[in-house]
Amino acid sequence: MQLRYALGLTALLMAGCDSSSSPSNMDDALVSEDAGVLVDARTEPDARSALDARVIADAASVRDVAVDGDQDIADSEVSDGGISDSSTADVSSADMGSMFGPVPPCGDDLQVVCGVVRPEIPQQPAVQGQGLNPSEMGPYEVDRVETSVPAAGGESIPVSIFSPRGVMEPVPLVLALPGHGASYERYPFMTEHLASHGFVVVGADVAGGGLMEPAEHDLKTAKVLAVLDWALRDSAAADRIDAERVAAMGHSLGGKLSFYAASLDDRIDVVVAWDPQNSGGPPCFLGDTPQGSCNDFPVAPNCVAENSGIIHQMRAESLTFGAEDRFITPDTHMWADNFYRGAPSPAHFVSMPTVGHAAWFTDNGVTRLTRGVHTALLLTRLKGVVGLDAWLPGGDQVEDAADVARVLSK
Repeated sequence: MQLRYALGLTALLMAGCDSSSSPSNMDDALVSEDAGVLVDARTEPDARSALDARVIADAASVRDVAVDGDQDIADSEVSDGGISDSSTADVSSADMGSMFGPVPPCGDDLQVVCGVVRPEIPQQPAVQGQGLNPSEMGPYEVDRVETSVPAAGGESIPVSIFSPRGVMEPVPLVLALPGHGASYERYPFMTEHLASHGFVVVGADVAGGGLMEPAEHDLKTAKVLAVLDWALRDSAAADRIDAERVAAMGHSLGGKLSFYAASLDDRIDVVVAWDPQNSGGPPCFLGDTPQGSCNDFPVAPNCVAENSGIIHQMRAESLTFGAEDRFITPDTHMWADNFYRGAPSPAHFVSMPTVGHAAWFTDNGVTRLTRGVHTALLLTRLKGVVGLDAWLPGGDQVEDAADVARVLSK
């Protein structure tokens, strides 16, 4: 197995995240094949079946936050492009240890170094973006095709392909994932907006489920990766997608699933998350319920449950926007800042404490700002556009915005 990037994971697993070290202290640490944390499915197409198996095994491992002792978990098998629940397996502490690392330092200091990644995104010729306003629609008309992706048990995943009209050369792919129980139809500023700027966007309804249904974030993540496979291999837009440039983005649960997928699959180069929540079930005050526990499926560090999550495995750059909505998202230790805390560098966090969690459902000042920032980042990282510094994290458009309290990068 070939891992095509440098990541300070070896030092991380031995010593934990460090709030006093700079990223360069870990920059030369190489992940060996023995680390067994990622499969490079780009350079090894035959590794897809192995990766599918790892997704199920690894995703199942994070159903519970306990790291000690054996646990009975619902397992799954890979079948013909889908996932089918079939058996019960024991996951030992040794199995869990292959994913979970030390808990990063908790507290107010979010500048924690959890390894360094260098995503190997092929260099593009520089394209001047001066004068472009990334918060506004781009220069391309958008075509849309509605379809579905087969899933396990006869289920199908509703998807739509949004593509820039008249552009035939391969362009970056963006997966657009909705919040819990919502549809990508609620987020045209993720789908149509990015397609108008020259991306192929696949909106996928992978976060369905009612309040009384099991969370099953592991199976939802498997659906995300099934959609990614389909988009790159079998979709009508497959020959127009550059598989070396892939982003995943989403709101709330969709943001968490984006991080979850990127932690298991290194084809994802950039993650964008609008107020993701690390919770794996109903609010914590309800305790263990038939729907699960709030502490299930930790992707980001959970400082209360003292669990590292799995985000430190990720090789993607990340951009996280965080609200502080105590009504809709009352569990403060599940808030978005923890995704930034545990993410490897480079990572960015835009704190918007006065914004409500549901603000990203409508076209307003919040979504105009955030779509400008994430569009600028994706244009810069995936398409080689220059001249958008004012819209990148730390730029004037972001720092001076009324809803922004602080901007952090590491």
